[in-house]
Amino acid sequence: MSNTFAANAGVAVNPPALQSFGPGGQIYNADLFGGFPLKTNKRENALFQFRKGDGAVEFSELITNLEEAGKIGSTMAFMVTHVGFRIIPTSADALPTPEDIAALKFLMDAAQVEIFYGSNGTKVGEFSGMHMMAPVDFVAGDATNTCAVANAGNTGNNFIKLSEPIQIEPNLQIKGTVKFGADIPAGLLPSGSDPAKYAFVVHLYGIKQVAA
Repeated sequence: MSNTFAANAGVAVNPPALQSFGPGGQIYNADLFGGFPLKTNKRENALFQFRKGDGAVEFSELITNLEEAGKIGSTMAFMVTHVGFRIIPTSADALPTPEDIAALKFLMDAAQVEIFYGSNGTKVGEFSGMHMMAPVDFVAGDATNTCAVANAGNTGNNFIKLSEPIQIEPNLQIKGTVKFGADIPAGLLPSGSDPAKYAFVVHLYGIKQVAA
């Protein structure tokens, strides 16, 4: 009788129990990100070379979530499915001007990002900041216009969907570089020994596997 009911009603009789943890531990969607403060006019900058909470790097808690410098950890594996780039403010005290926004867009457009893993530095990704830009990107020169009005309906992508995921094994070294094809606009840099006003972050999104 129960089999007949299940076949006609579509209701499973004695279904298998749900499992929160598979044989490999926890598996969930997650982010992995690292960057650097825009402190000096360097054309080439390293990624993933410091840990979250590193007191020697300004705003390390804000611009990376790595627990170890240059590694993802011995109990974690990560499959990267999407890559995004961000230029983020390091303080909420001041709003950017249209001139600042134009400079930030220029810098994003000039960025070339490379990702490597392993002790031998195997290249596993090469991307242009142009992915993040609209086909025609602009900011109105009139300072009375707000940035929202100046760029209404003119947005680029948030992430690059990878055609081939990047698979990072446990305890594998991870490296990267951001090369700018032009000088960082002077208005984005701090004065003297002041803290950085902005940071460039490479944002990896995908699936994390953590040993139970």
